[in-house]
Amino acid sequence: MRILNKILKIFPVAVLLVAFGSCEKDYYYVTPPPKTSVRTSSLEASRVSAPITSLNDNYWKTADYLLVNSANVSTNNLYEDGYLNMTASYLGLASFNKGTDPSLKLKAAYDNENVYILAEWTDYTVNLSNGSWIYRGPVIP
Repeated sequence: MRILNKILKIFPVAVLLVAFGSCEKDYYYVTPPPKTSVRTSSLEASRVSAPITSLNDNYWKTADYLLVNSANVSTNNLYEDGYLNMTASYLGLASFNKGTDPSLKLKAAYDNENVYILAEWTDYTVNLSNGSWIYRGPVIP
């Protein structure tokens, strides 16, 4: 009878240990957030598996970028022959892009044969109707 009492006292504990020991933790796969572009302190090129053939390639949407401070990069610079610099920014930012920083972003990639560099900026001086008013005259047969 003593043995039976000991077994009955130990039985609930044994049942709980077996129950907890047989439970499995459910592991759920958490989808990582989508990769987005991140500003870097230097231009970093990532390897791509296929050639980039378009400005709209999906790679450019997630590529890290370098933001170039172009406010007064070419201020007061002349070429050796005395001509003004070709950026038209001899007087600094005030004479370039209507005085607004173009926010130049550089992105890069490479594959086995090529290096790809994308430069994006805001041009406040662009004239989309440039050339739309050209009259070329009548067509002469």
